[in-house]
Amino acid sequence: MKLKSDRIETLKMLISSNEMGSQEEVLEALAKEGYQVTQATLSRDFKQLKVAKAASMNGKYVYVLPNETIDRKSTRLN
Repeated sequence: MKLKSDRIETLKMLISSNEMGSQEEVLEALAKEGYQVTQATLSRDFKQLKVAKAASMNGKYVYVLPNETIDRKSTRLN
């Protein structure tokens, strides 16, 4: 069984490097990395990381980490 801390780090990497707009997409990405988690576990991880949804450059809403939310807002303002 893989450690939660490893899963959290993988989740942060996946959110930072991919535009994913649904929990199903995130669960599939985690599964490809070897993490079989439930939607409930993913929701708890999102809450712990303070994951939010923000508009990407193409207008699609995607999951972002807190510091990325600020970065995306400032990019749209410039």
